[in-house]
Amino acid sequence: MVFDVARDRNIGVGVSVVRQRCRNAIVLGLHETGVFTRLTDSMQKQVSTGKMLHGDDALAVDESVLRRVAHEVPDGTWPIGMHMNVAEKLGIANKEARAAIAILIEAGRIHDGRYREDQKGP
Repeated sequence: MVFDVARDRNIGVGVSVVRQRCRNAIVLGLHETGVFTRLTDSMQKQVSTGKMLHGDDALAVDESVLRRVAHEVPDGTWPIGMHMNVAEKLGIANKEARAAIAILIEAGRIHDGRYREDQKGP
């Protein structure tokens, strides 16, 4: 994980790690206090999958889209903006593909292979 020295932003895989750990802490707290079981099934799913971290765009991403997007994302390094290629291939909106990729990364279902200029090339 790489953190900006000024600590005002996380870069690289750090963003996903921080979001995932925050979500895990929230879910653990909800379980420990007994609140989780009182949530609706829909809210339990949103909290558990990380969809709550991506706002309204993520709420529209259903499991079938997540599976299709996961199938299109390569295991290795891929360029930023790949969501546009995935969206075109699957016939979905760019923002839906982007939200799906973010959810899948944070849930640990796909590798974060985004290529950034601050990294060595593929």
